[in-house]
Amino acid sequence: MGFGAGYHIEEFIILTNSKIKLVCIEPDASIFQFSEIQNQKDKITKRFKERNSELLIVESLEQFQEFLQNTSSKNFYFFSQPFYGKNHKKWIEEIYKILNSQKTSIHQNTVVHFSKLWIRNYFKNLHKIKSKNSCTLVTSEMFEFLKGQTVVFCGASPILENQVEWIRKNREHFFLISSDTASYFLQNNGIKIDLIFSVDSGRGTIYHFREDLYSDIPIFTWLGASPHLFEIPNPILIYMSTFPLDQILQNRLENLSLISNPSMNVAGLAKSFCLTYNVKKLIYCGLDFKSYFGKTHCRGTGYENYSLGFQNRIKTLDSYIPVTYKQTLSYKNQIAYDYIKTPDKLEILFFQESDNSSIILDSNTLTNELPFSSSKLNVEEIMKILRSSVYTQKVMKMLNLEQKKIKRIFRLLNNL
Repeated sequence: MGFGAGYHIEEFIILTNSKIKLVCIEPDASIFQFSEIQNQKDKITKRFKERNSELLIVESLEQFQEFLQNTSSKNFYFFSQPFYGKNHKKWIEEIYKILNSQKTSIHQNTVVHFSKLWIRNYFKNLHKIKSKNSCTLVTSEMFEFLKGQTVVFCGASPILENQVEWIRKNREHFFLISSDTASYFLQNNGIKIDLIFSVDSGRGTIYHFREDLYSDIPIFTWLGASPHLFEIPNPILIYMSTFPLDQILQNRLENLSLISNPSMNVAGLAKSFCLTYNVKKLIYCGLDFKSYFGKTHCRGTGYENYSLGFQNRIKTLDSYIPVTYKQTLSYKNQIAYDYIKTPDKLEILFFQESDNSSIILDSNTLTNELPFSSSKLNVEEIMKILRSSVYTQKVMKMLNLEQKKIKRIFRLLNNL
């Protein structure tokens, strides 16, 4: 929001190499009565056209709402110039209301966007598992030892740096689960991790798992996750999600738990995991979904590892900020936070909201070896189930896969 004299927009199109659509909202339409501003507007509009990009300047909320109703775009990033953010707060509130009214369920958007990638990863990972001997299906009994116990889940918020000393001091009295993003930070601080959650399907997962990450830490994931996970030496624990192909397998294979994740987030998965295995208490550390003083994550994460290669004299590390982490909760993170906060039989504590002395831990030491050999994943059996099930093809059609891609997948099923 904010056209002003237009210099920031002119600089934006100069620095941007890709084709973009920019909607500029100007609350004070009277500025275009000045010839200098109008000339600048015409000049910038021409430059956008030369770059095969589009610039739309709207001068009212009604015009902005009309644009949204007529566009096929579903993803929007809203930015406000500091002056406008201070002097046009009511406009900003209305804009957020309009944008949120256009959004459908986070699940629907996610499924539509990622379904093809999930299907591709699913069968690609099954192919990789054939040559990897350390993949185990998560059974109903695998984590029975956690019944009535305490679990600590670590996200990678900057606040984790202030909580790591408490984790180290009390480490023997809980089962520690780390998000893939926080795992390297915890390892560098000498903290033993019992389990790493990693469910993202994208290539960015590569940056969270460096070569010097301890190879004996098991990774809790699903078949639609990043194929990179199935190339590293760590033991892989595969759980059955609510993804339709997983539901087919869970129905046909014995003794497998179906773990739902309404939040589409590893922090929410931690809650579902604890509910499944009747954990008594779940403590969240390093979880806040917001940035602090420009920092979105603690030190040493994959985001930092990725962005270091792009740093130079005029572009600092602080300039790389994932768009879902801001000073306020994004729409996606708000859904995850609401799910975690929903009252349940599980006792949930947020470390930053609690007094350290009020967190009561069990006095016993919790040490357990996971039974990796109890249910080794049999790729041939899984392929046989998927080939024979009448629902497999229906699932692929439901996910809007093209017919030729469905045939290609079934050829792969027959060849594996």
